[in-house]
Amino acid sequence: ITVHIVHVVQLYYPVPSGSIRYFSEIGKRLVAHGHQVTVLTTEAYDLEALWQTNRRVIDVPEEWHEGVRIVRFPVQRRGGHPLVYPVLRRLWVELGRLPVPVAWLRKFAAWTPQVPHIAQWLTDQHATIDVMHVTNVTLDGLIHPVMDVAERFGIPVLCTPFMHLGEMHDPAFVRYYSMP
Repeated sequence: ITVHIVHVVQLYYPVPSGSIRYFSEIGKRLVAHGHQVTVLTTEAYDLEALWQTNRRVIDVPEEWHEGVRIVRFPVQRRGGHPLVYPVLRRLWVELGRLPVPVAWLRKFAAWTPQVPHIAQWLTDQHATIDVMHVTNVTLDGLIHPVMDVAERFGIPVLCTPFMHLGEMHDPAFVRYYSMP
């Protein structure tokens, strides 16, 4: 049986990072076993390009690498000034320490960098998708739309939460990645 797996990752080839290596290896192995793999990602080369306009981007909307189809989408930044997102993110971390309903926090998450064309692509292609796999806990603007499309069309979805908890002695750092 051949399946179509769609990975949704904030950055992808040729960007060097751990999550990219992880998804690249999975994709390459799935393709070697005869499956179809599509990666939906942003145009960002630098992570900061998700909230700052003056960072590097990849100006190739679609390409293939190691048998994997890569489709890149533009980022929609909210708030204007590049400091707005980091300040809001810090505010959400602190709100996560309070007894605030998680549903409220999810609404706040809508202010993270958005990639609205990903949800539209998934909606348009839903009949061809067998499984979706999304990542990056701190970029809720990518995760929630994928989860919503998966739920609407009954597509199984996996989430790999890459959490950088290497600084276990810094409670603020841990809170940033583990907030509700």
